[in-house]
Amino acid sequence: MRHQAAEAGRDRDKLLIYNLVTVIVDETDAQAKFEEYKRYVSYDGSLVIAGSTILRCPI
Repeated sequence: MRHQAAEAGRDRDKLLIYNLVTVIVDETDAQAKFEEYKRYVSYDGSLVIAGSTILRCPI
């Protein structure tokens, strides 16, 4: 991504990368935890957060 930013004329060192992933590691009930977490997913909320983050990123 930094390479692509540089090719686009941006400062590659000012690129901010946000990882929006939750990793579930559990030997017994990982699937149950995954199903529970899915109940809290808000796609509209995710877009709002991503949109506001993008607007504040100095890339």
